[in-house]
Amino acid sequence: MIKIIKRINNIKFPKIIEHNDNFYVFGIVSKNVENDINKFVLFYEKYTPEFSFIEKKELDYISNHSCLIWDISKTNDEYIFLFEEKSIDKKRHSNKYYKYFVKNEDLELFKIHKIEKIDLENYLFSKIKHDIYFSSKIEIDQERPDYYWGKYLFYFQNQNKQLYRPEFDKIVNYQNDKGHLLHYIEELFITNYYNDIIRKTYLVIFSIRHKNEENPINYYYKIYISYTDNFKNFYNTNEIEIENNVTNSKWYCYPEIFKQNNKHYILLNQDDFGKEKETLLGELLLEET
Repeated sequence: MIKIIKRINNIKFPKIIEHNDNFYVFGIVSKNVENDINKFVLFYEKYTPEFSFIEKKELDYISNHSCLIWDISKTNDEYIFLFEEKSIDKKRHSNKYYKYFVKNEDLELFKIHKIEKIDLENYLFSKIKHDIYFSSKIEIDQERPDYYWGKYLFYFQNQNKQLYRPEFDKIVNYQNDKGHLLHYIEELFITNYYNDIIRKTYLVIFSIRHKNEENPINYYYKIYISYTDNFKNFYNTNEIEIENNVTNSKWYCYPEIFKQNNKHYILLNQDDFGKEKETLLGELLLEET
């Protein structure tokens, strides 16, 4: 269950980190380049721990390409950004992925001290964890072969560089789904009555882009939760319900989950794919495993 708490500024495709006791939320804004072709430009907004807005900084100098951040991980002294450069073209979709390394003290200036290129192209990389690439393969949608975005369905790469399609007990349908995006992974420990650890498992939150059956050229997202022991087979897959007494959106997309004071929170774009409506802040209430 997600309970919406409040609105914040419009931040499309939000990615959040906590740094120096404040939140930094990275997002993208569309800017027209020429002939109605848009470019995604990065920015971040700074918030207090209570999510009061402090300032916004645009990062237009980062790339000449359309770009966005898919994930942010942290070591002791630096942040690692999973960074995508996208083609600026209405007819052909192509993308390249990089790891951008930013020292802790250079975050506000976003001064990049190292870049590593990821060799696999034309995949959407949601996360890299345990040396597994959690990705979706970009394919031509035979129902709409000329559609720029095509479809993108889960296709992971394991530690041995082998690509495989994960299996879900229900809901995920590789024939009908139009898009899969993985958003969150959390390690869990299953214990017995005596609080002894029996096994380790993982909670995963992802979304599916569905086709609107009444209007097949329109799409919408739904958000799901599942569990896995090996990132190959997933079980207890279910849709996450959303309680929203703040806005009247019909669906939500691009969730970004984070923890604060042992609680799970979530940032959500609303049903315009994050184009103009405010981003929503909510609490994610998880059932005990």
